[in-house]
Amino acid sequence: MKEEIEKILQADEAARNLVKDSEYRARRMTAEARERAEEIRLQLERRLDQTLEPEIRKILEEAHGKAEHIQREADRYTERMKIRLQERLPELIPELLGILLRS
Repeated sequence: MKEEIEKILQADEAARNLVKDSEYRARRMTAEARERAEEIRLQLERRLDQTLEPEIRKILEEAHGKAEHIQREADRYTERMKIRLQERLPELIPELLGILLRS
């Protein structure tokens, strides 16, 4: 009976060792899988950046061109308003004085 108990204890110890070994392997495999997943994620991000960079550059160039166009239009409009003000100033001064004096 002592031998049977000894065999049961040995089997139990062997089973515990197998469980510990399996847990260690599972943790190691999980860590390796996470590292590999991170490597793949970084590779995909780099590829995406390389793919999008020309598109982003094109969009930014178009936006810059539109902004310059709008600025030129605004400058022309401002200049036209200055000219109109100078042209109308002689008419506006008497009108404004009349309004002020009536108040």
